[in-house]
Amino acid sequence: MEIHIRPVLAFFLVLLFLVGCSAGTREDITLAIPIRLELFSPRATIHVKVWDAAQIATDEANPICVMSGSGKDIISTQCSLGKVYQPVNPEEFSFPAGAVRDTIQITSKNIRMGEQFRVTVDGLSADGCNNTSTRYTGVVNSSMISLADLPWQQTLVGCLKAP
Repeated sequence: MEIHIRPVLAFFLVLLFLVGCSAGTREDITLAIPIRLELFSPRATIHVKVWDAAQIATDEANPICVMSGSGKDIISTQCSLGKVYQPVNPEEFSFPAGAVRDTIQITSKNIRMGEQFRVTVDGLSADGCNNTSTRYTGVVNSSMISLADLPWQQTLVGCLKAP
């Protein structure tokens, strides 16, 4: 029995290529996120961040550090001696609260089928002072994911009103 190495090798290379492509490709994943608009200020910008599995792992491996700055501009990061903070930059989407009905629908190009993902949503609270937010972590099991029953929370900062 004679085996022809080239055709067999070519077959296995094509098979390996196809398996590698299907396991490593990122298809667009659409997320439908219900928004409780009554919790947000009409002048709020609602920020949505989408984290892929690698970003979640990096974030969870990060040491607890003290960051200082103003708003989103971080001026310095101080960690325990010998510890190094690794920045994580998830996909970001922003929507004016006045343009949102009851659901925000976004399409992510970074999360993969079968992998863990995280979504965070936040914005200025209805009181015009605090921040309203939610966080969801799950596994991508469909190209269309509808999130439901999100646990919304609000910061409880005492806000001073000008006299």
